Amino acid sequence: MISHSPAVLSGRILSAEGRAVYALLTVRDADEADAALRRLPDALRERLAALSPVNYVRDLHAPLFIQPHDIGDQVIPVSESRSLHAALNGDLGTHYTEMHFSHLDPAKGKLPLFRLAREFGKFFRAIYPIFYQAAA
Repeated sequence: MISHSPAVLSGRILSAEGRAVYALLTVRDADEADAALRRLPDALRERLAALSPVNYVRDLHAPLFIQPHDIGDQVIPVSESRSLHAALNGDLGTHYTEMHFSHLDPAKGKLPLFRLAREFGKFFRAIYPIFYQAAA
């Protein structure tokens, strides 16, 4: 039998970094995730932080930046999208929209018809600038 403890995964003994990452990937709530992130080695935390698009906003040169975010996204917290939007400083051509689509799958969200129609309206308004610019 193969153990799935933090020290052994798929028959392999994990390094200290591997155990820290395993702990991060198996948390069940935001508080546990924050604690697990703080326990990561400094070098790994720095590498993860370098992945954030917030660090590269100055390098972004686009006439249009559409940023829809599903509040129910379990992978990227809405706070990250809000930070990116704030870093963009509301520059001309930036559009930020929050939706309730259960990660852009309205069937999973089981929203009442009126709310579903409202969310589709938000989505349409969010992506409309793409079509407008393409047709211009």
